[in-house]
Amino acid sequence: GANFTPIVPEDPWNPFGPLANRTENSTVESLYKNNTANCYVVNNAGTYTFPLVYGNAIKGNKVNPSAYNGDIFVDHKGTKISSPFIPGSYLTSTAKAVVLWSDAPQLVTEVSLSSTSQMMTVAGQNVRYIKFRVPKENITPGNAVIALYDKDPSKGGTIVWSWHIWATEMPKEHTYYSGDIVLDRNLGAITSYYQEGVEVEGLYYQWEKKIHIPRIQPV
Repeated sequence: GANFTPIVPEDPWNPFGPLANRTENSTVESLYKNNTANCYVVNNAGTYTFPLVYGNAIKGNKVNPSAYNGDIFVDHKGTKISSPFIPGSYLTSTAKAVVLWSDAPQLVTEVSLSSTSQMMTVAGQNVRYIKFRVPKENITPGNAVIALYDKDPSKGGTIVWSWHIWATEMPKEHTYYSGDIVLDRNLGAITSYYQEGVEVEGLYYQWEKKIHIPRIQPV
């Protein structure tokens, strides 16, 4: 087992206050810190970017083939993924990034896809990126999913990939005696405070699919 100590907020009746009490970052922050992911954590209002990379296919600023090798790792066309980078050929001139869903109103806004002349360098490659904003007036623990469409979704576009944006205090890590490391909360949970009921449940997933399904909302 592991030794878990729940994070008890200063005010148990308002465990979600600290995020809203922070100032909004004045500069654009890249969420790419030498590693890519399907889920990015933000715990401050501001404007952020992340590259068009499949999941955690970049690790330590190097290609991580173990993240996509194998027949089960296919793209939206059903083609086996052979590179960490989402092919530019998949994106038409009307390709678009949008908020697919959010469980907190206007948590993520101003989503955009960089042009072919706007790139960030990832593992030695120039890669397009997605930019979004988390406004100070809206930030609260919650979740949003940003989807990349191959063309304008109103014109029949297809989702190429999606990313989970998780607004939460930075989760703490706990190590089992076996050496396995887990977070102090479920993926997508908006608190680790165990008395908050469904708020600690996090998101749901369908077997063998990476699409994030919103948690049950309290009524």
